[in-house]
Formats: sequence, structure tokens, C-alpha cells
Amino acid sequence: MRFLILVLIGLTATPAGAARDPVAVCRAEEADSQAYVACLEAALRACDCRPGDDGENAGPTVPGDAGPSGLGAEQVRDVAVPRGGDNEELSVRIVGTTYNARELGTFRTDNGQVWRETTPSPERRRLKPDEQYVARIVRGKLGGYRMYVEGIRHMKTVERIE
Repeated sequence: MRFLILVLIGLTATPAGAARDPVAVCRAEEADSQAYVACLEAALRACDCRPGDDGENAGPTVPGDAGPSGLGAEQVRDVAVPRGGDNEELSVRIVGTTYNARELGTFRTDNGQVWRETTPSPERRRLKPDEQYVARIVRGKLGGYRMYVEGIRHMKTVERIE
């Protein structure tokens, strides 16, 4: 009860600009670590903002709008996806390949995903646009993704865009 009273007092006593910052409200509880953590958890539960948003452009999340899933989904949704298990590698068939003026390849897979190279490919290392390829996309140890195409000696660094 004491905790709720302190939170309510903190909410009403803060200036209008600081009321948007729930962490500032919880700082009054820093002396009591359990109350501080409880205040932060309550602020997180009450927050209806997008993950990774700083609160400035926060908006409600759309229920049922899961967006893309699978390997690389966090790059499309800008949401961290937990690492582990079968989400570390993906076998795909590349059905469409295009290259832009910056020599970056875009690869459309048979499952609807679209991946783009993050480093330019010289002409001799490009995939042919009229051929299909079997590839493996693997999450890198330090982040990012690597694409290994069967029959191609060089690995490609890629990011998922759709």
C-alpha cells in the first residue's frame, strides 16, 4: 500500500515533461531495491509502446500483427528475437536475384523472404538472375547473417528486408 501511495504521489508531483518518463517516477524508490524493481516492472506493464522505442514516437502495438517470423525476422520488424534452437540456420531456394547500381544483390526465396547483401559483389561473384539456387543462411556469431550458396565458393553477408 505504501508503494502505491508513493507511486501516486510521484505521478502527481512530477512536472508534465517528466510524467512521460516512468523511470524518473521510480527513482524515488531507489533506497528500497525491491520497491524500485516493482515500480519499474509496473511501468513496463503499463507501457503500451513498441519494443526498442524511446517513447517519443510510441504507439500502440497492433494485436495479432505478428509480422514476419523465422530467421532474420528481427531485422524486418526491428525487434530482438531470442537466439537459440532451430532459429540459427535456414535452408532456402533462391528463385529470384537482382542487383542494384551499388552492386548489392537482392535474393527472393521460395518461402517469400527477401534478403539483401550488405557488401557489394563484383561481377564475377554475382548469382545469375535466371537461375535458381539452393542456399543456407546462418546467423553469425557476432550478429548479422551469412549466406552459403551451393556451387558458389564465396560466402555472402546478407540482411533480411522482407
